[in-house]
Amino acid sequence: MLTKSIATCLSSAFIFALSCAMAFANPLKVIEFDGALLTKLPTLQSAKIAFIDLSAKKAGPKITITNLEGSLLESFPIPSDRYSPEWTNWGPGITFDAKRQTIWFLSPQVGLTEFSFKGEVLKKISFPNASHQVQITPEGTFVMPYSWDKAEDSQVSELDMNGKVLFEWKGKNFVEKFAHANAVAATQPSS
Repeated sequence: MLTKSIATCLSSAFIFALSCAMAFANPLKVIEFDGALLTKLPTLQSAKIAFIDLSAKKAGPKITITNLEGSLLESFPIPSDRYSPEWTNWGPGITFDAKRQTIWFLSPQVGLTEFSFKGEVLKKISFPNASHQVQITPEGTFVMPYSWDKAEDSQVSELDMNGKVLFEWKGKNFVEKFAHANAVAATQPSS
């Protein structure tokens, strides 16, 4: 019995040592953007990245747009009536509207706000029960999960451009346990 305990301890120590050796031999490396890609793939030269910048807590969130090299193109504040200070760090979302060439910002407890690339508010849709992500369908509707919910709430909703609810999915109608959604994703018809 004592021999088995010693063997188990040695085996555990060996696995731990091997894991440490592997971790030190292959440390996490920061991957930098390869600027040469811009010359090889000219379509990337005009690519933009938009993200929600939460770095200035007192000033409030802003939307920042950069190019692929990380150069700042635009940065503008989100108006205080278009986000909830209590929920800002818990589930806002952002997406690009290719047809309208605009940015949509989703704030839990508030709804959707459409911005131009210069920060002009173009449209507001009040819809407090959505969080984390907003997807625009080919038909121009919005599909959003709701993660900070109660069992009787809809975990997924689809809205039109005017805020009319077109579809709701309630987990309690399909699963016995509480359904919690953080993301939605489009699938292929055969999946």
